[in-house]
Amino acid sequence: MTIRMRLFPALCFSMLFLLSLDGFAAWQGKAKAPAIFVDSEGVAIAGYDVVSYFEGSVPRKGTTMWQADHKGARFLFASDANRQRFVKDPDRFVPQFGGYCAFAMAAGKRKSCDPRRFSLRDGKLFLFSGATPRDRWLQDEASWLAKAVAAWRSLMGQE
Repeated sequence: MTIRMRLFPALCFSMLFLLSLDGFAAWQGKAKAPAIFVDSEGVAIAGYDVVSYFEGSVPRKGTTMWQADHKGARFLFASDANRQRFVKDPDRFVPQFGGYCAFAMAAGKRKSCDPRRFSLRDGKLFLFSGATPRDRWLQDEASWLAKAVAAWRSLMGQE
């Protein structure tokens, strides 16, 4: 068997990989990140109940007993009532920028969030990677928000 015949299957596989959109993006170092911040098991926002942010001052962790899928992410809830509220209107509760750090998004970066660091504005939930990014965001919220919205649209291909 010649070397060409042994390399042919590997070459075919490589071409198929590169021709796939995700494969080509990964080859360029631009692997597509999920639109909603999830962990390695597909759980959104580190398992925090996104409805609980709108109920009081302290967000609560959800449980696998009450869960719902939305846009490829699994959301957990602290109660069935919260799960039902989410299912009726998920876009009302999903954090802005998919739950990635809003401050980092203003710089065009997807960065994981710390779900305990958040801000509510005009009925929208914003999450941050820590206290410092949250504090900086709140100092000039309108300006950071405009930058983050533009960056998010660009990252999501909505320019």
